[in-house]
Amino acid sequence: METRNRLSTVAICLFLVLSALWVYHPIRHHAPTNCDDFYLTQNTFIMEQSGWNLKTLVYGATQAPTGVWMPITGLLVVFEHFLFGTDFGLYRMGNLLLHMANGILLFFALRRMTGALWKSGLVAALFVLHPLNVEPVAWLVGIRVVLCAFFGLAAIYWYASAVRRPATWKYVVSLFSVSLSITSVAMYVTLPFVLLLIDYWPLERKPLFITRPDTGGSGFNWSGAGRLLWEKMPFFVLILGMSAIVLAAHDLPFVHHHPLAHRILNVPLAYVQYLAKFFFPTGLSVFYPLPVEFPVWKVAGAVFLLLAVTVGALRAAKTHRFFIVGWLWFAGMMVPLSGIAQIGTQAMADHYMYLPMIGLLIAVVWGADAVMGNWKHKAAASWTATVVVLALFTGLSARQVGVWKNSFTLLNHALAVTKNNYEAHNHLGQAFAEAGDNQNAIGHFIQALAIRPDHAKSHHNLANVYVRTGNLEKAEHHYQQALVADPENAATFNSLGLVQAAQGRLHKAIASYQKALALAPDFAHAHHNLARAMAVSDRLEEAEVHYQRALAINPDMAGTRLQLAEILTLKNRPAEAARHYEILTGQAPASADLNYLAGRAFYESGQTAKARPYLEQALAINPQMKAAQDLLLRMDQTLPADH
Repeated sequence: METRNRLSTVAICLFLVLSALWVYHPIRHHAPTNCDDFYLTQNTFIMEQSGWNLKTLVYGATQAPTGVWMPITGLLVVFEHFLFGTDFGLYRMGNLLLHMANGILLFFALRRMTGALWKSGLVAALFVLHPLNVEPVAWLVGIRVVLCAFFGLAAIYWYASAVRRPATWKYVVSLFSVSLSITSVAMYVTLPFVLLLIDYWPLERKPLFITRPDTGGSGFNWSGAGRLLWEKMPFFVLILGMSAIVLAAHDLPFVHHHPLAHRILNVPLAYVQYLAKFFFPTGLSVFYPLPVEFPVWKVAGAVFLLLAVTVGALRAAKTHRFFIVGWLWFAGMMVPLSGIAQIGTQAMADHYMYLPMIGLLIAVVWGADAVMGNWKHKAAASWTATVVVLALFTGLSARQVGVWKNSFTLLNHALAVTKNNYEAHNHLGQAFAEAGDNQNAIGHFIQALAIRPDHAKSHHNLANVYVRTGNLEKAEHHYQQALVADPENAATFNSLGLVQAAQGRLHKAIASYQKALALAPDFAHAHHNLARAMAVSDRLEEAEVHYQRALAINPDMAGTRLQLAEILTLKNRPAEAARHYEILTGQAPASADLNYLAGRAFYESGQTAKARPYLEQALAINPQMKAAQDLLLRMDQTLPADH
C-alpha cells in the first residue's frame, strides 16, 4: 500500500508539471506587453548592470520601481537578470517554475493536513490548470504574485507540519515564510487567519463547541479558541510590522479614481464576478472597468447571494467543516484586494484570485465527494468528471495563454470581452504609438476619452502623439486637460513645459518646469529642461544650479553634462568645464568634437600637457579637423603653461 501511494504521489507530481508545461510553453516566445511590464523591461539600472554584485543586490532590496517596496521580488528579478539578461521569455519561464512549485506545494500541504491523496491531487491540478491563473504566470510582472504565493503556501505547509509532528523549528520556518511572502508583495496579509481556519479543519485542533460538565449543555470553547489565537500572535505581529514597513516605503499613492461609495458598492459585485469566473472562466480580461452604474437590484442581489452562501456554509459546518473553511478562505483573503483602498482603476483582477481560489477548490472537491457519499457509481462518476473538467480547463487555459502573446492580442481581447474599457483603449493606443502608427493611436486615445473624459493618462498619451506629429496646440490642450484630472502629475507639467518652450513661450515653460519640481524635487529631466530654458533666457547662474542638480540625481545624463560644460566655458571657468568634458569622453563613443572640446578646455585652463592627448585623439578620429590642428600648432609654438 505504501509503495502504491508513493507511485501515485509521483504520478500526480508528474501530471502537475507536464500539464503545466504543455499549457504554458508558448510564453517562452511571447513579447513583453505594455501593461506594467516596463517595470522590468525598461528598468535601466538593472539592464545596465553586467553582473550580480553588491550594488545590484542593494538596489533590488531597497528600491521600489513599481511604487511598492517588494525586496524579495526585487532580489529575484536582479538574479534573473544575472542569469537571463534581456531574454524576457526566460523570466516568464521562471514564473512557470514557481507556478508548478506552488501546485506541488499545495498538493503536499493538503495531503499532510487531510491525508486524502487523490482529492489533494485534484485540488492541486485544478489550481495549476485554472484559466484565472494564466495572468500571474504569463504576465511578466506576475512574478510578484507567484513568488508571494510560494512563500504563503510554504507557511501553510510548515505550520501544518508543526501541528502534525510538533517541532519548534517548523513553526519558526512557517513564521519566516510569512515574512518572505509579505515582502514579495503585500497581497496576502490575511495568512494568519487562514492558519486559524485550518486549525478548525482539517487539522481539527480544538473543538469550537464543548459539552459543559456542570450543565450538560454545549457552549463555545472560548479557552480553546483563545489558545489558538494566542498561538498566532507572532504571525499577526509580524504581518502588522512588515505591513507598516511596506507602507512606509510605499511610493505609489492611493489615488482614488472612483468615489468611495462606488468602491464600496462594487465589492459585492466583484465577489460575485469572481465566483462566476471561478466556475465559468471565460471572458477573462487584463483589465475590468468599474461599472458605470450600480443598480439597487444588482447590488442587493449580490449581497443576498453572498449572505446565503455564508449561512449555508455555516449550517453545513455541523457535519462538513470544509464548506465554511473553503468559503472563508476565499472571502477573507480577498478582503485586502477588494478595491476599497484603491491603487489602480480596475474593478477586479484575475491575479487577485491566485491563492483565494484554493478555498473554493477545497469546498468544491470535498463537497462533491460528500454529495456522492456511498453511491455505487461514485468512482466512475468522479473519474469522468475529473477528466472532463481538467480537459476543459486545459483547453481554456491554453487559449488564454495565447491571448498574452503581445500587447495587441492582449488588449484587443480585453476590448472584445468587456464594455466601456477605457484602460484597454488607452494601452492599445500606446501600443500603436510605440509601433509608429500615430493614426490608430490617436483613434484609441479618443475612444478612451469618449468613455471617460477625465482619464488623465489618455489625455497625456494623446498629447504625446500630437507632439510627435507636430500639432503643438492640440498637445498643449490635452496636457492641460490631463492636469485638470490629475493636478499633481509632475511628468505632465514637464511635458507641458517642453511644448511651451517649443512654441517660444519660455516664461510659461519655466513656470511649468518649476511646478513639476515642486511636486517632484528629484525629477532630473525637469531640472535639465528648466536649466536649458534658463540658459536660453540668459539666466546662466540659475541654469548652472539646475544642471548641477540634475547631474547630482543622475550622473549619466550626458546631454546635461555637455550643456553644463558649455555654460562653464561661457562663464570663463575652463578647468571645471574640462572636468566634465573628460567624463564625457569616457562615457560616450569616440567623438572628435568631444575630444577637441576637452583639449581646448584643458589648454585654456593652462593644463597643456593634458590638452595634447585629447587634441591628438580628435585628429585621429577626424584628420581634417582644422580647429584641433590650429590649437596643436599654437601649443607647439609656445611653451606649455604647465611645463
